[in-house]
Amino acid sequence: MIALAIYSSLLVGQAGLEENLVKLQEEFRRTMTNTSLMLGQAKTQKEALQVYEQGYTALTKIVTDATRWEQSAKSVNQKAQFGLLRFHGTATMLQDSAKLEDLTKSFIDTYKDTPILCTPIEELQFYKYLDADSFPKLEEWLSTSKSREVQASAALARVLKGLLSSEGDPNLLRSVGQQFADTKAGKRALRIFGIRTKLAIGQPMTDLELSIIGGKKLKLASLRGRIVLLDFWGFWSSTCNGERSELKGLAKDHATKLVIVGVNTDDWNSSFLAIKLNGEGVTWPNHSAGRISGEVPLDFGVTEYPSKIIVDSQGIVRCLPGSGNWREILASLLKT
Repeated sequence: MIALAIYSSLLVGQAGLEENLVKLQEEFRRTMTNTSLMLGQAKTQKEALQVYEQGYTALTKIVTDATRWEQSAKSVNQKAQFGLLRFHGTATMLQDSAKLEDLTKSFIDTYKDTPILCTPIEELQFYKYLDADSFPKLEEWLSTSKSREVQASAALARVLKGLLSSEGDPNLLRSVGQQFADTKAGKRALRIFGIRTKLAIGQPMTDLELSIIGGKKLKLASLRGRIVLLDFWGFWSSTCNGERSELKGLAKDHATKLVIVGVNTDDWNSSFLAIKLNGEGVTWPNHSAGRISGEVPLDFGVTEYPSKIIVDSQGIVRCLPGSGNWREILASLLKT
């Protein structure tokens, strides 16, 4: 009976930690979302400063709460999850490059052996806080991890970072995949290598499956028979926002021949994003990549926004980012 009571109390404690983690994560994303929107609406410097102060106050509370839960958590994984939230909240408020470097090093030194780091590593989240001069240091800190999963994610991140510029070598993806074939990151590296090497005009589109906002799954292969316009975009981009009415017109005028599928890159919680999409009259399905360095944009090598991939009714790629005028290509396909 005593053992059962202790076990039950541990379960309650774990449930409480998970619940608080989810609440804090949502609070962080909500704070970042609201701050971004309010800054866009600020008309004077005074209003902008007030928005920053409100955001700073909210982030400070989140960091304080995350630190408290990080200290009270029992498992390393739970500590790492709260620690990651603390790190992001603190890093968002810092502007001094030396302090950001110290913060990043301290966090990685503490949790470098924890697989919780794999996703933020692969999404290049640590890189975004640091100056380019600090990138080699970041990679050195990660290289000392004893976790093979973290090592693989770090290796993949180095390649993905390089591929964001013209200096990157896609063949390195295959090398990472072969070296870390037993890890999730290694398998992803080989998958991206397959996408990058096969994605070409005139070739069949890779069978992409996307999680759609609202809970459904969508396979591009299931859309065979209609033209697919894959749109990489975000509310953060004025150019993307400027295209919205044009896309609405296309969706309405060619409903039987055309399917628009969005890959949204705003770092917003899904419930708010769904409300925002509905409010803007975006009726076509959208996948939430979470950020421009989310998995799907990085997999397809998208670096400019908005970007388009067009697949014809037979599943053949007809337009890729930077390969031509997507409007002319789409108009030509819609005439056939």
